Amino acid sequence: MKCPLCGYEYQPEEAKSPCESCPLHQSCSLVCCPNCGYEMLPESKTAKKLRKLLSFKFNKNKVEP
Repeated sequence: MKCPLCGYEYQPEEAKSPCESCPLHQSCSLVCCPNCGYEMLPESKTAKKLRKLLSFKFNKNKVEP
């Protein structure tokens, strides 16, 4: 995952869970960036597949000097 606020890239397992003091924390799907604490929704499966496809396509087209 990549935080849209600070740009930190991390694995989903590293994400912090939302605040325990929030009354909605049981049913909340938000995750927090371990670097800056920004709260966001987890990345969807479609977005993961698209990111993987695009990174493969762009990395394949790179020419080494």
